[in-house]
Amino acid sequence: MSKKKCLFLGYSENETKLIRIIKKKGWLVSQKKTNLRNQKLSHYDCILSYGYKNIIKENIIKKLKKPIINLHISYLPFNKGVHPNVWSFLEKTPSGVSIHEINSKIDSGPIIYRKLVKFNKNKLSFYETYNQLKEEIENLFIENMDKLMNHKYPKPKQRKGGSIHYKKDLEVLKNNNIFYNWKQNINKTIKIYESFNKKIKKN
Repeated sequence: MSKKKCLFLGYSENETKLIRIIKKKGWLVSQKKTNLRNQKLSHYDCILSYGYKNIIKENIIKKLKKPIINLHISYLPFNKGVHPNVWSFLEKTPSGVSIHEINSKIDSGPIIYRKLVKFNKNKLSFYETYNQLKEEIENLFIENMDKLMNHKYPKPKQRKGGSIHYKKDLEVLKNNNIFYNWKQNINKTIKIYESFNKKIKKN
């Protein structure tokens, strides 16, 4: 009996424990960081995206028999896009993790599993909360691994609304000395951000 094949988009084996765990389950795993172009993907039984920086084009998604599954460290539909851990605190939206199917829009596909995660923002940095969210989403994946990789899971639609952010949004924070280091205290950063917004409104 031939082994099932998984394409893992994003983090390498040194950056996540998931690849090693998937291999232990008997899967053959290919890992890729670069952009998907005209590769033949039909021979993969499962395609996972975690820490993948490239947008997967709609023509690739439409050719696949089974959807690509993405792991995202936000409580969708809040904070789609990049740096969700920063914006969840600054905009006072829920923190959490989500596993969802990929469609043609950024982090907008049907949600399979998600989990709220609460933090003590007075004591923690963005770096610490990011690492905790990574641990939470990896554990959520492991708990539901067989269902996810064999596409035997519930699939509700993602509700509309929420928020989305892009790389340029973080640049605005950096240029205004609001965000400068991943290890800075979250609560202090929130106060600086709120003061900045008050000045903008006043002007």
